[in-house]
Amino acid sequence: MTASTRGRLALAGTVAGLGAVFCFVLLQSVRYGFHHDEHQFIAPGALLASHGLLPYRDYPYFHMPNVAFFYGALDCVFPYRVLPARVLCAVSAFGTLLLLLRLGKVELVKFPPLARCAILGATAILFTGASLFEQGVGFAWNHTIPVFFVIASFCLQLAAARRERARWLIFASGLGIGLAAGTRISFAPLAAPFLLSIFLLPRFARREKIVSVVVLSCGMFVALLPSFYLLARYPDQFLFGNFRYPKLATVWREYPFDADKIGTMVDPELGLKKTIKVPPPRPFIEKFQDFARRTVPRNIPAFAVFLLIGLPFAVPDSLCAAAA
Repeated sequence: MTASTRGRLALAGTVAGLGAVFCFVLLQSVRYGFHHDEHQFIAPGALLASHGLLPYRDYPYFHMPNVAFFYGALDCVFPYRVLPARVLCAVSAFGTLLLLLRLGKVELVKFPPLARCAILGATAILFTGASLFEQGVGFAWNHTIPVFFVIASFCLQLAAARRERARWLIFASGLGIGLAAGTRISFAPLAAPFLLSIFLLPRFARREKIVSVVVLSCGMFVALLPSFYLLARYPDQFLFGNFRYPKLATVWREYPFDADKIGTMVDPELGLKKTIKVPPPRPFIEKFQDFARRTVPRNIPAFAVFLLIGLPFAVPDSLCAAAA
């Protein structure tokens, strides 16, 4: 068998494998019925597309606004509400997997082709078989989209590390972090490590590092312009939806309050009022144990397959690569 034939067979196998994974991800997105938490993400996009209504201004909204714009754009094109949003989440998850496989391929370049394919295939099984992946892809939420943006930014940062100057890559990386934070606020703290990592780029001169920090910040700022606009125009609604309401939601989950009386028992700024006598919240260790009981058994099959397929190739070949 010639080298060109082996290359074509490898390409055909890769395309077939990725196609099968993509079909699996799409099937996951239509596996479940409509979830009650999807209302808060589907409805804003529909209101924006059909009536021009903005979050915070025209109705309460308890998340960052980007997902309303993403789903609203889909609603302007497709006649359906839920399916396009779920497909977008599925495509984002598949894109994340492709980026991870690309990173793995680069790191495993010294491994034999069979070992490399086995390890990457096992990684794909572990990623798509995880319970968090199943939940994130199965519903139109705001999880998989920002994860894709963050991983893409990480890949761009790695690409910039191999150059002496890569301002457009750094700017694009900042855009990804800003888009992720504008989609889900829990991703906003990632701005700090991405900014600090600029000073660790080995080929950048001192001046280039300082310029790159400014460029990365500019990318984040540009991506967050819609959020900054809504914050400036409707500060009370924006701050309540993203910072004060989560305190109320946490109290609601932790304590058995009656919905009609919750306003007398909690404060939007401080959370639970100290004058109210309620049972203490569940200890953290108890909540962690409950989480482990619900998630670990569901992830064991995927992890077992990952070990059975990837480990026999990873250990000996990694030793050989290290010795070489």
